[in-house]
Amino acid sequence: MLNLMPPPATGHPIMRRDIQWPMALGLLLGLLYPMAQEMEASKALSSDRSITASNSQLALASSVAVSPAAQAEAQEALSLRRASLTFLERRQAQRDDVTEVQEIWLLSRLGSSQAAVKLQAQQWQMGQFSWEGVAAHSGHLDTLLHRLNRFSRWAEAPVLVRLQPETTVQNLGSSVTGLTFQLQASVHSQPGRGS
Repeated sequence: MLNLMPPPATGHPIMRRDIQWPMALGLLLGLLYPMAQEMEASKALSSDRSITASNSQLALASSVAVSPAAQAEAQEALSLRRASLTFLERRQAQRDDVTEVQEIWLLSRLGSSQAAVKLQAQQWQMGQFSWEGVAAHSGHLDTLLHRLNRFSRWAEAPVLVRLQPETTVQNLGSSVTGLTFQLQASVHSQPGRGS
């Protein structure tokens, strides 16, 4: 029966105080620590701003006192960096354009039945695209050309270079099974032609 008796009433209030004080102290520390961190961060930010301002004033003062040869070297280095940056931006634009054209091609193939347009070869070199394949009929090829022409940054829009019927030889004769085509396009103009 001793197991079923409640604990003595005298120990209960002491346990509450023992729990309440650490909880209150933890809550207080939890509130004060972020405030202290914020104050330190704002001090560091203001000191960084003052250091940056003084460094820019020193750089301005030192650039005035630099010899013309050193200024010429700095200008040359700056122009080389600009040229490099321009080259990298143009290269990234070309990559983005190629990716977008390939997505258009893939989406146009996914939108039609698998037998409608079959790609047999794709070539891309220096901004020039060339596709070869077989279309079930000319309507599928027109749809593909229309979707490819939605791309706005063509240097030379896709053009049908070759179109001929594909024939298969069976036992007693030949039958037309589709149209063999070749498309060509250019995403960027070639060097020496205005770019």
